[in-house]
Amino acid sequence: MRLLDVGAGDGTFLRYLDGHLQSGVGIDSHLTQSVDFGRCHLVPGYFPYDFETNTTFDIITMMAVAEHIPMDVFPDVADACWKYLKPDGQLIITVQHPRVERPLDLLKDLQIVEGFSMHEHYGFKPDCLPEIFSRWKLIKRKQWGFRCNNIFIFQRP
Repeated sequence: MRLLDVGAGDGTFLRYLDGHLQSGVGIDSHLTQSVDFGRCHLVPGYFPYDFETNTTFDIITMMAVAEHIPMDVFPDVADACWKYLKPDGQLIITVQHPRVERPLDLLKDLQIVEGFSMHEHYGFKPDCLPEIFSRWKLIKRKQWGFRCNNIFIFQRP
């Protein structure tokens, strides 16, 4: 399968899957240069504005990314996902509940955790995702970890 990982970071998820993919592409705004490894390619930039390809993907993932995307950008993100995902392809989104932000802020202040880009968080409410991706079929929604984490799996008809 071909996978597009939006918010790929340093490519850890793609590296984990590399031997199981036909190809993988990751995009992340924190990258400073393109990186190639195995069958995967990482590109620096903001999705969807800094991403262009003629390739379509079987799966698009956005793992812990939605809470960093400004609400006014989501229509463009949804349109780009529609453009780059094959029919019957899946969009997998994980997102934390906004109530998690205060404990993370405390842990960051205590220097117990780092690297969460908390300055980009604004209290994103996961319940709005089915409306944002309304052209898609929501095939799974699950909460775990005291209902602090959410996974949404949408399928493109």
